[in-house]
Amino acid sequence: MVNSFVQAVTSTSKSDFNFKTALHGGRGGSYVLAVVPLLASFALFFVSPALAAALQLLTVCALVGKLPFFLLAIFAAMPFQQSLGGEGAVNVSLVDILAALLFIVLLSSLPGRNSLRMGPIAAPLLLYLGISCASSLANWEGFTTAVSLARMVMATLVAILIFANFSTALRLAHRGFLVFLMALNVLALFTMAAFAQGGIEASMYTLGINKNALGPTFGCGIITCLGYLLTERAQGRRKTFLFLSLGLSTIGIFLSLSRGAWVATAVAFLLLLVMVKNKRAFWGSLLVMVPLVAILWQMLPQETAEYATDVSSSSYTIKTRLQTINEVLEAFRSSPLMGVGIGIRKEADPHNVLILTLGESGLVGLAGFIGMFAGGFYTLFLAAKKTKNDLPNKQIVFIGASVLLLSLVHGCMDVYWRRGVGFLGWACVGLAVQILLSARAPAAASPMAVPVENMRSRKRQPLRKRQRV
Repeated sequence: MVNSFVQAVTSTSKSDFNFKTALHGGRGGSYVLAVVPLLASFALFFVSPALAAALQLLTVCALVGKLPFFLLAIFAAMPFQQSLGGEGAVNVSLVDILAALLFIVLLSSLPGRNSLRMGPIAAPLLLYLGISCASSLANWEGFTTAVSLARMVMATLVAILIFANFSTALRLAHRGFLVFLMALNVLALFTMAAFAQGGIEASMYTLGINKNALGPTFGCGIITCLGYLLTERAQGRRKTFLFLSLGLSTIGIFLSLSRGAWVATAVAFLLLLVMVKNKRAFWGSLLVMVPLVAILWQMLPQETAEYATDVSSSSYTIKTRLQTINEVLEAFRSSPLMGVGIGIRKEADPHNVLILTLGESGLVGLAGFIGMFAGGFYTLFLAAKKTKNDLPNKQIVFIGASVLLLSLVHGCMDVYWRRGVGFLGWACVGLAVQILLSARAPAAASPMAVPVENMRSRKRQPLRKRQRV
């Protein structure tokens, strides 16, 4: 069954094996079987709308059974970070499920153990994860530690491996970013509707998503739009769509009232501006965002405006975060070298990933964490050097570097190891690995990186032509 699923997902031609044939009863039988989960999803809607929508999308994925659909589904589901089982000990989003399925396909399709590609990020990433595991084994806290480690592996290692080893991911990257913007536009409309009905208190928790998850997600939307607008002369419907998405993401991030996301997006915006050096498009983008922010600011109640600007130590949010920071630092002092193990975040999260890393894995872990991000940015830097005359790949690198920086800066002011933008940042690093390695040695690329269409076109060549090749 696994082999059938793998063959179905990696197939990209209508005439090839499809997931439908993996089900007994042929094509008609597959549609009949699909009715069961679809009916169950409608019943689940009244219990958990997020779980119902996830079941519907997974059913469609199973029917389509194509790798491009799974990859685009990850981009489409990225803004919707609700836990499908509700908030509890294990929080799993739809992106987690889709990524886990693709990871299984990737491992099952490898011709050999040495076929996985990770590029320059391999050593620092595996070193940091190894340090985290070593610290946790010395202070194992059971299920809590296992869940925390799984989240770290999913957000970094799995994301990189998927997007570095499927060539389809690179070829569909720009389409995926546009799908991501479409999904963000839908989320922004829900945020605006929530604000219209219940004010800022409702928009801060649109569709059950916390404001500190909404904010950076809309920030990634802003960066994605600017990544295209600052590097190309968009025209027609594409230009309209990008400016519309930029406006909706600006409204969404403002109504989320996530101050950390505001700061992180501004820092990522500055990095993007330094890389692109397009002043004309920069001022044009500001003409869209600044008036929107000014209008929305005037619509905020006085109490909300005061909350957004109050960063003194006497404010409630700052005071509680300082308390948790002190708790984590006390844990660090008890074991400064290796920390007290992964999992303290479930008891006291300081809303600062650097402080959290000190408490969980000590000075050694902090050095590994910084090294991991240094490896990620270095990979993007090397990929940028290989894309001087390749605008599409250059846009991927620019957007990826900005999103990765956004996630890091926001993680220094809020929760980092969560569902959402962390996965997107490391997925962009995976795309950079594929750009870098394909530019270095295209002939020595991994078999998983060979487009299936190229293999088929070679098979269709006449015998004499193949012999000449």
